[in-house]
Amino acid sequence: MLRSALAVAAGYITMLILIMLIFLVIGIIFPEAFPTPDSFPSIPWVVFILLFGGLAASIGAGVTIAVCRGSRIKHIHSLATVVFFIGLVTLAASIGKQPMWYLVTQILVGIAGVYVGGHLANKRFPEIAARG
Repeated sequence: MLRSALAVAAGYITMLILIMLIFLVIGIIFPEAFPTPDSFPSIPWVVFILLFGGLAASIGAGVTIAVCRGSRIKHIHSLATVVFFIGLVTLAASIGKQPMWYLVTQILVGIAGVYVGGHLANKRFPEIAARG
């Protein structure tokens, strides 16, 4: 039980670290790329963040699968559930600051990224599945 919780937490923390790192790198290299607090983000910004968020979610799912024991699909469902509920909290806190379609799309891309990453990790590393 503890290992399962740690696997899901490790996957989510991996996602957070990757997203924070990309914001840090963008802030250092392209500080003018960040949207101002009183404006909505530009389309290129939105596309980049959504793509990178999906990639981070896929990598987080791979970490979850690498750490977990037992049913991989249950762990991936758990990670997707965490992404969904934390996404809802973020959505509630960001209403009026960002477009609603963007906030909803972030949640959907995160969940899709988790499932894509889980599927790819399952196919790429079948030997990990055999140990559980």
